[in-house]
Amino acid sequence: MRYGRTTSRALHAQAATVTEGDYTVYPLEGGEQVVTAVATVRAAADVLDVTYVSLAGMRSAEPFAGLNLVVTRYTDGTRSTVKRVY
Repeated sequence: MRYGRTTSRALHAQAATVTEGDYTVYPLEGGEQVVTAVATVRAAADVLDVTYVSLAGMRSAEPFAGLNLVVTRYTDGTRSTVKRVY
């Protein structure tokens, strides 16, 4: 496949499309396998706890004034960390 000057119109012409109702599915090429859908979906995990961390490294169950790192732990063992200003 050539990259660079390939227009989106040319890419759409190469893909076999399926239109159902309001949706048009464009398969993605991945080597010898054509990807047309999501294979697995993880169930939504519940929040186990939320910890706020200040820039000085102090941890608390309540947010600090200013910039915080908000660490959220979920019941499936995963964590997410975001920066928030309170």
